[in-house]
Amino acid sequence: MLLRFRTANVRSLRDEQELTFVVAEDDPGTSARPVGLAGDRSLAVLPLIGVFGANASGKSNVLAAMTDMRAAVINSYARWAAFDGTARVPFP
Repeated sequence: MLLRFRTANVRSLRDEQELTFVVAEDDPGTSARPVGLAGDRSLAVLPLIGVFGANASGKSNVLAAMTDMRAAVINSYARWAAFDGTARVPFP
């Protein structure tokens, strides 16, 4: 389960950006769902989030970074080693 996603230096995203499903402790929204953790702890998470912003603000680049992360998990470094490292498009 993805709880938080952070990225930086991807396309137009120069600075670190975080996309989180975790609800702040001081704002336990009504749509939050409890997720059990190790022991008797639980964490409130949102079942759905949205990415909003003006045109050319980087929304698609956040999704591109998530796609790159998915490829990293599926393909792993072992498969990338034959291609001289990981493919990336850094901030210009």
